[in-house]
Amino acid sequence: MKKILNEWKKYLINEVSQFRDIMRILSGDRQNVQSVGMMTPENPDAQQLSKEENDQLLERFEGKLREMNLGFRRIRGKFGNQERSFIIPNISREEIVELGKEFGQEAVIWGSMEDGKMIYQYIEGDVTKQKRDVVLSGPEIDAQSDFYSQEPGGPKLHSITKPKSGQGGKPMARTARKFVIPFFDEDYEFEEEMSEGIMPELDEAKHEDLIQEISKRISRTLTEGRTKKSRYQNRKIIRYECSKVTLTTTKS
Repeated sequence: MKKILNEWKKYLINEVSQFRDIMRILSGDRQNVQSVGMMTPENPDAQQLSKEENDQLLERFEGKLREMNLGFRRIRGKFGNQERSFIIPNISREEIVELGKEFGQEAVIWGSMEDGKMIYQYIEGDVTKQKRDVVLSGPEIDAQSDFYSQEPGGPKLHSITKPKSGQGGKPMARTARKFVIPFFDEDYEFEEEMSEGIMPELDEAKHEDLIQEISKRISRTLTEGRTKKSRYQNRKIIRYECSKVTLTTTKS
């Protein structure tokens, strides 16, 4: 019995650690995670497939992620029916949108770090329908019977069991932990800062050369096919040059 209990403790610690790591990834608290994608390849075009057909899609999807050199965590959930999904750290919005289209998914979820917080988008096709900046977990979420995501541990009924000593061998269950990004819940409306990072208007007479330079750099960032590195660097330079003008104006 002691051996069984020790094995259970190890298993329980691993499961709790796994859920904690999932939540750290989703909250942007995991080292070197700047974006997160969430999607399933199952039941494309909103048509329920057999387990065998979905198994084939899962295998193909995992192979695709490996080809793209992306890591992933398997999760599960229930959205009307049982569903197996993936958390994919550091995937770009463009990539998860393309995967969603390739695997016939009605929607995908993608989050990215903004001002120290992970902001999630609910994306249909290529259109962001809604944003959220919170991931919910805890007893109230664990009690939900539908529309949730969940750590992968546990058998089909989503519980992990061990023999409970002194009670005739009856099992003690630890329900696999659940989490929810509350899209389409009015209690968690996401209010965006509309003026964050907007460039100041510059005096055309005093800053003609700078205005022309900024215009050229903006054109570069809007050029189709431009690398992300180039867009990022040009935007950083624009903000830096504007900050120098703002600083000089403040001092004078």
